[in-house]
Amino acid sequence: MSNLPDDQVSVHRREQAVVIARRHAKAKPQSYYAEPFQPHEWVIDAIVEVLTLADALLNHCDKDGGECRVCSEICCPLKDPLHFHHDGCPSCSQEPASG
Repeated sequence: MSNLPDDQVSVHRREQAVVIARRHAKAKPQSYYAEPFQPHEWVIDAIVEVLTLADALLNHCDKDGGECRVCSEICCPLKDPLHFHHDGCPSCSQEPASG
């Protein structure tokens, strides 16, 4: 994610999580949004976990030149390990059989 020490990365991710939670709370007319914004801690923890996972996946893919087989299987609706192949996903690009 960055060259920041782990504790600063953690603080940065929590700040990002609060921004995301605030944006979504404001968008929901039925929410109890108010400033100062005080989201539930579990909401922030969940967002931080997703940000951490996304960061790990994106950094993992850099090793393989953007054609990561692990991430391909996660992202492909057909679970093809070649989903991010530079020529396109073989499974997604096939025409469905007509019948």
